[in-house]
Amino acid sequence: TRVGSGRNGIGESRVRFTGNDWRNPRITVLGENKQGTIQRWTASDSWLCSGFALRDLRTGDASRDDLFAALASEAGALT
Repeated sequence: TRVGSGRNGIGESRVRFTGNDWRNPRITVLGENKQGTIQRWTASDSWLCSGFALRDLRTGDASRDDLFAALASEAGALT
């Protein structure tokens, strides 16, 4: 947002910094846990989607159904 009109540039821009909401410091993670590290999960050859990989990180709590609905919606928006 541009505000002000100082010749030296002071007051010409407004900046807002945001960060995590530490009142609700939870995240939802989708991936494969390998020795305490979350990594991309890749479907094996026995799955119908062999080689397909999943990895996601979101702030807040999300149920399995909500997470996969959001992923499907986002994937549809990209194609």
